Formats: sequence, structure tokens, C-alpha cells
Amino acid sequence: MSDIVFLTKDDLKALVVKEYYHRIPDSTVTVCALTLKNGFVVVGDSACIDPRKFDEEIGRQVAFDDAIEKVWELEGYRMKSEGLFNQEQQ
Repeated sequence: MSDIVFLTKDDLKALVVKEYYHRIPDSTVTVCALTLKNGFVVVGDSACIDPRKFDEEIGRQVAFDDAIEKVWELEGYRMKSEGLFNQEQQ
């Protein structure tokens, strides 16, 4: 029997202590900066092709999701580096 390690989106959200959003003036670009518990900042972004269809809330959500995806990669790397996965689980 092997110990399976899972990393969920809720696990990643629990690492976030602060969210900061900024919309680039005169554009549809939204930037999300997530400060993690250890002080590291991860940045995500979004852009809408058609300015007439720009929705600020959707832009924020897409930028947040982009940043969380980056946290997921970082956490996966950390967990692998700490030996939380063995060769049989790959």
C-alpha cells in the first residue's frame, strides 16, 4: 500500500494571506498578486480580447486562477524536492 499525496486547490488557497489586484489603465489587462504565508509573491494575469466584453470580476478571477496555477507548480516542486513522492508513485 502506498501513501498517496494530494494537493487540492483549497490547499493552495490556504497558503494565500493577501490578494492584490490591478487593472492596467486603458486596457483589459488585470494583474493579481498573491502573497503567500512565507512572504513569497506569485503574480497572475488576464486579458480580454474585446474591450466591449470586459468584465472586471471575470478578469480578477482569471488572473487569480493563473496565479494559483503557478502556486500549484511551486508546491508540487517543493513536495517532490522534500521527498513526499517516491519513484513508484510517478
